[in-house]
Amino acid sequence: LGIQAGQLGTDAPADLSIIDPEASWECDPYQFKSEGKNSPFGGWPFKGQVTKTMVAGKTVFSRN
Repeated sequence: LGIQAGQLGTDAPADLSIIDPEASWECDPYQFKSEGKNSPFGGWPFKGQVTKTMVAGKTVFSRN
């Protein structure tokens, strides 16, 4: 596919996601960024949640 991926290393811009495996949350389709609010998982409880995502060394998502 010719996709250039990031790497973890000294002085390298990282692509990574940080996950809290203990975080509990409930799926709420009305909180989706998508215009589509239809989900078979609405109201379901889940465990594990992304807390931060970095692309090319820059934070693109952070859950505070």
